[in-house]
Amino acid sequence: MSKANLKIAVVGAGLGGSTAAALLQRQGFDTTLYEQAPAFGRVGAAIHLGPNLVKVLRILGLEQKFLNTSVAMKNWVSRKWDTGETLLDYEVDGENRFGAHYLQAHRGDFHAAVTGAVDPETVVFNKKLVGYELKDGKPLLTFEDGSTATPDIVIGADGVNSKLRTILAGAPKPVFMKQVAHRSIFPTELLGKLGDQETGLYTKWWGEKGEHRMVNHYFFTPDRKEFFVYTSTPRETWDFEGSSAPADIEGILHAFDGAHPDLVQVVKAMPPERSSMWSQFICEPLEKWTHGPIAMLGDAVHPMPPYLGQGAAMAVEDGAMLARCIGAFPDDIDHAFRVYEANRIARTAKVQYTARNHDIWLRDFADPDWIFGYDAWDGPLEKAVA
Repeated sequence: MSKANLKIAVVGAGLGGSTAAALLQRQGFDTTLYEQAPAFGRVGAAIHLGPNLVKVLRILGLEQKFLNTSVAMKNWVSRKWDTGETLLDYEVDGENRFGAHYLQAHRGDFHAAVTGAVDPETVVFNKKLVGYELKDGKPLLTFEDGSTATPDIVIGADGVNSKLRTILAGAPKPVFMKQVAHRSIFPTELLGKLGDQETGLYTKWWGEKGEHRMVNHYFFTPDRKEFFVYTSTPRETWDFEGSSAPADIEGILHAFDGAHPDLVQVVKAMPPERSSMWSQFICEPLEKWTHGPIAMLGDAVHPMPPYLGQGAAMAVEDGAMLARCIGAFPDDIDHAFRVYEANRIARTAKVQYTARNHDIWLRDFADPDWIFGYDAWDGPLEKAVA
């Protein structure tokens, strides 16, 4: 079937789904992006755009935009939580080392740019998927408003609570990690003199190994007027409805009792009204991502703990690789899907495992080449498993 005649539906306009839709359209595929929200909004906090992700931005024509509006990481600085000892001062040098810059930006700005790369006439809002079946050999999608769609291919990019995953593989079984995260964005002036330090560009404070205590912080706009803080602390239970709750600043300070004065100052600067606490659950990744004419990506198949700053990157890589494989093998979608799985499942499983055991990676030694050096669009392809 020709590219123009192959109809593709992408369910979910997050980072991975939007990346897939944009790159499929650029290759000439008839692609529609369905989103359950009524509109896009600027939500989220700061985000890492590692070199592996920025290479996809380059293909989308968005790299220069973010070079102008984000912060390029110079050094990854790790410090010990109590003494302030520098455990690692790693010069990132992303462009020379990995082929692209390592950037820090706002997730909402990043999402707006990626969705903006999709033809706006092909984005359909208020489309919450409630049903899927094969009818006469073709997918039939049913949405909450009663409307339907009958594409040739469906890409499931509908997140950790994926309806498609539930239909095809059963609902995920999340397990609480006994950890909570706090996120906060606030005016840099609240840091006092600490906001003028060069190490404020990126610093990660580590608790003792095995404790999973950490605080990291950085600027994400060139004017350095806003500051982002992210923490991880132990918590035995999650007793709140939903995935987020009001911030517990005193709980963070208690977890870091006896901490270095700079770390204490950063945590105390977090305004409760600009901060929130988030539960940390893990789900086992799926071993198979495709089912007939359906391929899934992102959190729908590999929910990613946030501790490596690679959750968005893995979804974007998935979207780029899937679009690449469909474009390479438009006349044999089964083969395209097998190549996609061969190139993504093992990599994302390794990243997820490393994120679960996050108190080691880039703590006191650097081995980021296998993550940052990856190129989803132009790198070599693994062969499909027979």
